[in-house]
Amino acid sequence: MSQVEHKWPAEAAALEDMEGLMAAVRRADEALVHDDHATALDATAPELLANVPGGHIIDKAILALALQHNMITYDRYERVIERVVRRETGEFVLMGSEEVTPKSTNQRLSEGGVERRRFTEIWRCDDGRWLLCIRHAG
Repeated sequence: MSQVEHKWPAEAAALEDMEGLMAAVRRADEALVHDDHATALDATAPELLANVPGGHIIDKAILALALQHNMITYDRYERVIERVVRRETGEFVLMGSEEVTPKSTNQRLSEGGVERRRFTEIWRCDDGRWLLCIRHAG
C-alpha cells in the first residue's frame, strides 16, 4: 500500500501560510507514490533546479523524463521536517530528513530497499499555489 507520512516541527504551525504549504507538500509527495506525474510536475516552479541523489542537477524537463522512465516512483515516502523558515520574500525553506521505499518498477533503486537522505527545499507561493523552486537531497 502506498503511503506518505510527514512530521512537522511544532513551531511550524504558528507560521503564516503554513496550512497551504503543508497541503502542497503532501500533494506533491502523494503524487510520487501514486505515479501521478501531472500533479508532481504541477507542484514545481518553471525554474525548478534540484541537486538529486547520484550527484546530478536536474531541471523541470529532466524531472519529467525521470518520472516518465520510472526513476522516481515510491511505495512509501516519509519526511521529518526539522526546520521551517519563512524568508522575507515570503518563500519557505524546509530542511530535514526523508526515507523512500521504491516500487518494483523503480529503475533507479532496488525494490524493498530504503533510501535515506537529507533534504533542503525552497517553496514559493505564486497566485495562491505553492511551488517547489529549489531542492537538494542526498
